[in-house]
Amino acid sequence: MHTNIDHIFKKPLNIIILVVVSIVILLSVFSIFNLDFVPNDPTITGKITSAVNQDLEQDNKNMATSDSQNDNLPEKTDEGVYIRYNPISSEIILDILKIKQASEDKDIILIADLFTKLDNKFEEISDPIIISSWVEVTNCVYDSDCANKIYIDLIDDVSVNYYNQDNIIHMIIETANFWNGKHTTSFSKKLTQTNIIISAYNNQQIEDKWQDIIDCNGECNSFNSYILDLIELIVE
Repeated sequence: MHTNIDHIFKKPLNIIILVVVSIVILLSVFSIFNLDFVPNDPTITGKITSAVNQDLEQDNKNMATSDSQNDNLPEKTDEGVYIRYNPISSEIILDILKIKQASEDKDIILIADLFTKLDNKFEEISDPIIISSWVEVTNCVYDSDCANKIYIDLIDDVSVNYYNQDNIIHMIIETANFWNGKHTTSFSKKLTQTNIIISAYNNQQIEDKWQDIIDCNGECNSFNSYILDLIELIVE
């Protein structure tokens, strides 16, 4: 009787032991071959891959943006004065010079095209000082009788809007405005400082045009024309 009972309990025990041993063996095999219990669900791996790719793409975009911004940074001198202008501000200033020329040539189609382009840009900038100077241009541009000073003032306002007063265009215009008071302390300081900054370009055309302004000494009829010519050389 005792033998039969031992036999009944002994068989299930052997089965349990066998199952446990089998599980241990399977776990060992998975561990050795670095197998994963998680099923290869394409939706899971797809999401992970997509997330990684998105991160890489974003990093690339950030690097590209950073490089682009660095490329567009205008150059400063040791004195902290901007002598280079980014493409956006340069284009606006050149378009002002173009509309001036179109007005003198009475090319009303070109005037209209440039007028629309500049008007849209100034609306985006939304600076009341620029708008005020722009109104002065609009009042005379189709009549071909805008004074050079009107264009100079608008260019000056654009340069200050983008680079505050620490830029060579504003310095040149400010120096020109002081010219009639050339014996004053303010004029002497401005002229000396502007002359030093002009030399930083190491550009013969710019230096020659600056020399024309100096030789003119604020007295010749071409004085403001020389100022505009110099500005064009700087932003080209």
